[in-house]
Amino acid sequence: MNIQEKRLLIIDDCLSKTGFIASRENLKAEVTAQEYEYSDRTFDRDIEKLREIVGLKFPALEEKGEVLIYDRKDRIYRYAYSKISAFSSLGDSDILSISKFIQKAGMVDNHTLSGNLVHKLKTINVLNQLNEYHSLIHWEPISFQLSKIRNGEQQVDEILKYIYEQKLVVFEKSNLYDDKRKVYSGLPLMLREYQNGWYSGWYLLLLEIKTNQNYVHLTKESTGLLRCFALDRVHNLTTINQNELLIEVEEGFDPANYFKSLFGITRLNLNADFEGSQEVIIEVDYDAWILSYFKNYPVHKSQSIRFDNLGNKAQIHLELEITAELVNFLFSYSDEIRVLQPLVLRKHLIEKLNKAIIKTDQNGTN
Repeated sequence: MNIQEKRLLIIDDCLSKTGFIASRENLKAEVTAQEYEYSDRTFDRDIEKLREIVGLKFPALEEKGEVLIYDRKDRIYRYAYSKISAFSSLGDSDILSISKFIQKAGMVDNHTLSGNLVHKLKTINVLNQLNEYHSLIHWEPISFQLSKIRNGEQQVDEILKYIYEQKLVVFEKSNLYDDKRKVYSGLPLMLREYQNGWYSGWYLLLLEIKTNQNYVHLTKESTGLLRCFALDRVHNLTTINQNELLIEVEEGFDPANYFKSLFGITRLNLNADFEGSQEVIIEVDYDAWILSYFKNYPVHKSQSIRFDNLGNKAQIHLELEITAELVNFLFSYSDEIRVLQPLVLRKHLIEKLNKAIIKTDQNGTN
């Protein structure tokens, strides 16, 4: 950081302070207090440079007039909007850079999600800039989706390090319904964030490894052997000695493929009767409101929509594994859809509907 940049930081900090009288004399005094020589000519150049920086940072505000103003009546400098700063607050370019960084790092998988992030950060930034007007109304002018605590997030940093270092771990996994615990050991491969209407948390994808195993070969087919653990049920996680273990990763291995045919997070891949992904066909009436949702908000990447010759019905085709989360999702819209196949999915839904009818009838007669 050069000397001018240091001076600009001081001036910007003064302009952002509540109650600071930002006259030429006071601003120069703050700078000279840091042992910088400061002439009037240098001060004027700094003001112009700061005006240029803040204008580039907030182009939308700059279009409405100068962002850094000299108030001739009170003989002070001030920002035209409160809660902004040339350096400490987020400008449009900063927000866009954050979005690009996150997308480049692979933390989001499409431009839409990255764009949503940009718009949300911009909205928060505008909200801060308009802070002085909050007293004009007695309610919050905007309501964001509530941020939930990600269960298990306190272990994310540690496990991420073990994934990069390819270290074996051992831990205890607790049950949700009782205090029983079971010990697992293996190679951590991936962390996945997941949120539905009820639960929000982190999951660990692990390849189980036996204590006497000395060789691991990860191939495209290895994802079928992985286990997924909710981090809030992982306890006493530590690394274990792996001096004799050789790990070989085949090109094309991607643990994310574990989730590619899932609606949700749970998978039955280690069950003896596991059948893998199947074609799921859902029929809806052409004039049903839910069809518009399927069109505009696909429930899975494999989704396609086909119409019958008469145009009365639409079929939603998906390639998915049959899981409890999929069954529950379809059950919640059972009055709007008809599951045509597979038969096992129809059976699950019918059983669930019958149970619901019995329980509802019991509650009504008590």
